[in-house]
Amino acid sequence: MNYEQFCTALSDSLAAKTAPKLTVTRKQIPKNNGIHLDALWLHQENMACSPVVYLQPLYQEYRSGRPLEELSLSILRSIRRDRPLSLTLPDLILDAALAREHITFRLISHALNEPLLDELPWFPFLDLAIVFYLQLPSDSGQTSSVCISHSLTQLWEITPDELHRLAFQNTPRLFPPVLDPLEQMIAKYTKSSLPALSDRPLLHVLTNRSASFGAACLLYDGLIKKFAGYMQSDVLILPSSIHEVLLLPRTARLSVAELRQTVQWVNETIVDRQELLSDEVYLYEQKTDRFTVCPPDPPSSHDTPETGGKTNP
Repeated sequence: MNYEQFCTALSDSLAAKTAPKLTVTRKQIPKNNGIHLDALWLHQENMACSPVVYLQPLYQEYRSGRPLEELSLSILRSIRRDRPLSLTLPDLILDAALAREHITFRLISHALNEPLLDELPWFPFLDLAIVFYLQLPSDSGQTSSVCISHSLTQLWEITPDELHRLAFQNTPRLFPPVLDPLEQMIAKYTKSSLPALSDRPLLHVLTNRSASFGAACLLYDGLIKKFAGYMQSDVLILPSSIHEVLLLPRTARLSVAELRQTVQWVNETIVDRQELLSDEVYLYEQKTDRFTVCPPDPPSSHDTPETGGKTNP
C-alpha cells in the first residue's frame, strides 16, 4: 500500500469507527519555516477543539509492520483518553481578559517565515522574528498553543506593544529557563555520568524547562547579562535550533568564522528544517548590553567589534 492509499484507508477506517457526528478530513497543517504537514482532522460537533493526527509518522509505523487496524484503534483510544483541550477554550480565545495571562513569545527565522509574518504581529530581533502565541490549558496535561494573528489582536483590541509587554512578562513564568554546561545537559538526557572538562565549563546550553522553543530564553530580561558577568566575558551565541542556543565566552578565542561554518553544517545535516533558527553567530557585549550578528571578519577577543553587524538593544 503506497502513502496515498494508506491515507485514504486510515481515514475510512477512522470514519467507520466513529459516531456520525464526527467527521474525518485530510488537511495540510502549516508549521514553522514554511513547512506543511499532512494530517487528518477529526471534528466533532460541540467540541472546543478537534484532534489532529499527523500521517507521515503513522505511515512509517505501518511500513515497519504495524497493522492499519491497530493504528486506527490506537488513535481512537488516545483521543478518548486524552481530551486535547479544556472545554473553556472558546472563552479563553474570545475573552481578552482571560487570554492576557497566557500570551507568550517565540523566536523564529525571519527569512524562512516571510509569508507567515504578513499575517502576524511581530517584532524584529537581528535576523530573527519575535512572534506571539496563546498557550492553551489542557485536560490531559499536554501543552497546546495558537499562533496570535492580526485578526485575534483586533478581536482583543490589543496593540502590538501591549502584546509584546504581556508576552515578555508571561513567558519566563510559564517557561522557566534552563542553563546548564553542555556535559551536564548530555548527562541529564543520557542518564550517564560525564566528567567535568574544567572547573568552569565554557560551553553552555540555554533552553526552557519544556525544551520547546527555548531559544526565546535568549531575550529573558537580564539572563544573558548575568551569564556574561559570571563568565567575565562577552558571550558568543550559537543558534542550535528554535529549541535551544549554545553560549560561549568570547575569551575562548574561537574563530567566529569556523563557528558559523559549524552552525551552517549542523543546520544542513542534522537539524530538521522545521526547527531551523539561523545560520548566523551572535555576540552579546557586556559594555553596551547589546546583541549583534557577528560580522564576517570579527576582531580579536580583546578589541571592540567592527561595525556592520546588525544590532538590537
